[in-house]
Amino acid sequence: MVCAEEDDVNVFEGIVKIYKLISDSQGWENREILMIPSVNKIGDINTTNGFELAKNIGLNIL
Repeated sequence: MVCAEEDDVNVFEGIVKIYKLISDSQGWENREILMIPSVNKIGDINTTNGFELAKNIGLNIL
């Protein structure tokens, strides 16, 4: 899960590319990349569906 204060998910392009390069080189199996925009201040993530998305991914791993 990665958060940014911007509303535009395009701001995640750099970190997603780096993550993919690292995961490919390490042989990791990627389950999902969670990009949560509009997180600027402490507590802002609580107004998003980020935790719900993460929970659903976790419950579906097995």
